Formats: sequence, structure tokens, C-alpha cells
Amino acid sequence: MCATARKMIAGANILNVPLVVTEHMRDKLGHTDPSLAIPPNAHVFSKSKFSMITPEVWQACQRLYANKGVDHVVLFGIESQVCILQTTLDLLEKGVAVTLLKDGISSINQGEIPVALDRLKQAGAYISTSESVLFQIMQDASHPGFKQIQSLLKETKNSSSDALNAFCLSKL
Repeated sequence: MCATARKMIAGANILNVPLVVTEHMRDKLGHTDPSLAIPPNAHVFSKSKFSMITPEVWQACQRLYANKGVDHVVLFGIESQVCILQTTLDLLEKGVAVTLLKDGISSINQGEIPVALDRLKQAGAYISTSESVLFQIMQDASHPGFKQIQSLLKETKNSSSDALNAFCLSKL
């Protein structure tokens, strides 16, 4: 899961996609894993609410997309049955489309992941993979970030395969 998060953070940086990060009860649980290398231009917020859609985060998202509004969010992170679930439901309620990265969502209790993803799919969320989403963002090989994304995917091939095997193939 961390490998997928690192890939998506790097991909967001390459493709100039804003990154919003929340840390649940940072004062008690600590900061985001430093191995994820959150870039300095990321928008990082502490929260106590299980959903990341706090008033402060929602205002920041609206400012980031002031020209067209927040219409689609890609989520990855931990605790599928708590933070991911409640964030997705809050976004859907606000009319925002949500894509959940099946290879980028985890839980301390692995059995919770498919239950949460099934519930969220029924609620209207899309389920995809990190590589698929990166190509969806670019839409075309002529995209200025294509070569860098292609290199990123080559670099992360083994860890991506491990994540897909761990999180995606278990239900086949």
C-alpha cells in the first residue's frame, strides 16, 4: 500500500495534480510516514474527524479548483472501513465523483477492505487501480508528463505487482 501511495504522490507531482493529505490526530498518532515523501506543495491537514472532509479541507479543495469546482477525487490511504469509507460517502453526498484505488487502500483488518469497497461501489464510487488512474488523467501519449509517468511505472513495476497481488487478486 505504501508503494502505491509513493507512486501516486510522485504521479500527482509529475502531472501537476494537487495533493491533499490528512493526518488523523497527528498530536497522538504522529505524522504521515516519512517514507512517503510528501512534497512541500502538498496541502496537509490534521483532523480528528474520521472523514477527511473537514470544513478546512473542503475550503482548501474549493480554492484549488476555484475555476471549475471539485468534481472528481482519487482516494488512497488506510482504514478502508473508517476514514476511506466516511470520506467517500461525504464526497458523494457533495456531488463529487470518487475513484478508490483498490491497490492503494488498506486496513489493519484485511477482511474489512472488500466489505468497505463493496459498500462504496454500491454508493456510487468507482473502483480502479493506480496505474489505470494515472493513464486516465493523461488521456493520451502526447501528454507532457507521459514519458515521466512511463518511467515511474517501470521503476515501480515490482512493488505495483506486489500490491495488485495483495489487494486485488485475493477475491478472484
